[in-house]
Amino acid sequence: MMIAVLTCDIIGSRFFSNKDRALLQKSIREFFDVTCRLFPQAKADVISFRVTAGDEFQFSLLEPCYSYQFLLHLRLQTSLLKVDRMPLFRCGIGTGERSVEGQTSYEMDGTAYYRSRQALSAISDSAVNDRLTSIVTPNEQLNKYLSGLLPLLDIFENEWSMRQREFILHQMEGRNVMDTAVEIDTSHQNVSKALKTANWDEFKAGIELIQGFIKDAT
Repeated sequence: MMIAVLTCDIIGSRFFSNKDRALLQKSIREFFDVTCRLFPQAKADVISFRVTAGDEFQFSLLEPCYSYQFLLHLRLQTSLLKVDRMPLFRCGIGTGERSVEGQTSYEMDGTAYYRSRQALSAISDSAVNDRLTSIVTPNEQLNKYLSGLLPLLDIFENEWSMRQREFILHQMEGRNVMDTAVEIDTSHQNVSKALKTANWDEFKAGIELIQGFIKDAT
């Protein structure tokens, strides 16, 4: 069975206070649960969520094509958490098979897990410090395409302000511009302008491309 494994690493975790780090770790699990409910089509394996080492965490999805969309929603929620510095995390996504060596989900292994680690290592070791996401699949041609697209999406995401992140999160959760404006008590023109400046339409097109290509490859 083809799955997606997402291995994530909180950026600059050593710079958070112990209080903020504890809140962050607790909140990420809560945000994961929220994202599971909002994107049931991703078929998140709820029991797979676990802290793997230090400030790393990992989980799997049974529908790999939704992995980037799921990740973005989770990362946006995390970035809006009220702590001393904006919390972000890198993520390596690997698609492939899962094998179970033992009797519990903690003993799972397989090509998806290996590729996820490979993807995270590629951006963690990169000389470019603002990389956020890498995807490794069994399809080498698709990997080359994704290695060209994802850095561009990373650039867009890194440039989003807190306000833009809030507006985009609302868009991902199904609210339109007018709903967002009313809820946040601003004008719909402000929301539209912020989304345009964030290149949200282009970003959405990138999400759809990733989704389509992974779906075709699996």
